Amino acid sequence: MGDYSRRQELFRRNSGAAYSSRTLLSNLLKTDGSTVADYQPGNYTGTLNASAWLNSIGAAPSLAQASGAAQPIILPFSGQKYLANFGGTTNQGITTPETAGNMLVGDMSVVAKISANVLNQIGGGIIADQYFSLGHYNWSFRITGAGYLALSYSTDGTTVVNVVSTQTLASLGISAVQDVYVGAYQDVDNGASGNDVYFYWWLPGGTPNLIDKVTTAGAITRHTSTDAIAVTRNDIIASSFQGKVYSFALYSGNYFNGTGTLVVNALASDWPETTTNGATAVSSTTGETWTLANTGTLLAQIVGSPQLLFDGAAMLMTATYAQNLPIFWIIVGKQITWVSLAPILGNLNFDVPIIRQRNAGTSPQVEMANGTAAPSISPTLNTYSIISAGDDSAGNVSIQLNNGTAVTATGGTVTSITGFAVGGDTFHARYFNGQYKEIISLNAIPSAAKLANIRTLLNVIHRVY
Repeated sequence: MGDYSRRQELFRRNSGAAYSSRTLLSNLLKTDGSTVADYQPGNYTGTLNASAWLNSIGAAPSLAQASGAAQPIILPFSGQKYLANFGGTTNQGITTPETAGNMLVGDMSVVAKISANVLNQIGGGIIADQYFSLGHYNWSFRITGAGYLALSYSTDGTTVVNVVSTQTLASLGISAVQDVYVGAYQDVDNGASGNDVYFYWWLPGGTPNLIDKVTTAGAITRHTSTDAIAVTRNDIIASSFQGKVYSFALYSGNYFNGTGTLVVNALASDWPETTTNGATAVSSTTGETWTLANTGTLLAQIVGSPQLLFDGAAMLMTATYAQNLPIFWIIVGKQITWVSLAPILGNLNFDVPIIRQRNAGTSPQVEMANGTAAPSISPTLNTYSIISAGDDSAGNVSIQLNNGTAVTATGGTVTSITGFAVGGDTFHARYFNGQYKEIISLNAIPSAAKLANIRTLLNVIHRVY
């Protein structure tokens, strides 16, 4: 048994059940001696955007980005899945079709658990609505550009009445990126003299607090719409909610006094973690099917683990340090869209060695390039994978997808790096549109046994394949 195998066997014998896969991996990387960096999930500084991705193991510095416009987006995770939307575009969110059971024209309640990226949702941040096409407006529940809750409705499908709370969320003590419940109840006939909208908020674990009651003259019946019910999505105007939605529920009647009847219930917990356009999930409580819609970059998605999102336009992070080859990188992440020659991870000077999306006509191949050597693999878009790639001091280059067979080539020309960049190349203005969960950098080519062990532990941690 070799030295590496002896250490691993001794470690396994002494570890016991108390060690998690993360602990096993960290100990392996710490004791091996070749680990330069392990950028682990969730180990970021920043709130909405990451100014640094901290190195947990090894001597390399943390990945950093001082420019706010170039900082990747943090997708945090504290144990509860959520629908993430970055606002400002159409076709981003989840929908369920209109049915006789969910098309409400009378008294109704809406309840959502959210975390708003910003309290002032410019353009009107729609949390949920039934309004997809002109002439079919029923209702929408949103946060206004000034930071108020609003319930808007129409009696004819076209003319919209906006009912707005009289207190901003900030004035109630609610902060941006804070988990909070918000809701509203509309009494459409208020003794036939008018209709009332009651607005509520409360913290998780608490009970609803009435913000205020807003009365509009005249009893009403909302328009009978055939449009789908949507969460964070509106295809008429680019005004979707910016932030996280953990759940959204629509009730017939008054939820807040206990007499409401649950009609639809969108729970992020019912979903797998996904960015796939057209993915579906069935509500575990009310049985309707929800469909995810997203296009382009900054995709609305279901988040179930911490990671960083790079937008394919400007975002990148760098770490500066000198290292002679060999070098070996292991990445847990995915490509959202394919961009010709977009760097995934590479030499700080935006030179080889580099892991990048291959040139035009070869989508979605990814190559490990060093001079004339560029072996490639073909990961699936919008699917997490583990990419392992290395370059030894003799120019032998390899790249491997998950637990498949490594692809190799010879012909490299670079023998050292000055650090590395993740997600971008400012010189060529090429940027990676995708998401990273973890990056490991080594200064030695690992044995097949060691790499298999690392990859297995990463797969257990991130559930890749």
